[in-house]
Amino acid sequence: MDINPNISIYSQIAEMLRTDIISGRLIPGTKVESIRDLAVRLSVNPNTIKRVYQELQEESLFHSEGTGGTFVTNDKDFIARKRREFAEMKANQFRTTMQRLNLTPEDIRALIMGEDER
Repeated sequence: MDINPNISIYSQIAEMLRTDIISGRLIPGTKVESIRDLAVRLSVNPNTIKRVYQELQEESLFHSEGTGGTFVTNDKDFIARKRREFAEMKANQFRTTMQRLNLTPEDIRALIMGEDER
C-alpha cells in the first residue's frame, strides 16, 4: 500500500478495503485478516485497524462472528450498489476537478484515451 502523507492512514486503509470489496478482490463471505495481522503487515497501530473494521461493519461491508473472525458481507446485491455509489462519487469528483481546470470535453477525452495534446 502506497501511503499518501496528506491523507490520514485510517482513511486510506478504509478506502483500500472498500475498494477491495467492491472490486471483487475480497470475495463475498471470505474471512479477512485479523486486526493484528493487518496492523503488522501495514505497520500501523492495531487500534487504527480496529476502527476501520468497526466502520466497515457499521457500513455492512464486514460482519463479525465473534472469535470466529471478521468476514466480507455475503450480500452481492449490496456490494453491487456500493460499487455503483463509489463509481458515481469518483466520477463526480473527476467532473468537478475537470471543470475547475476549464478543460473541454475533447481535452478530457484526450487525457483519458492517452492521446497527445494538439
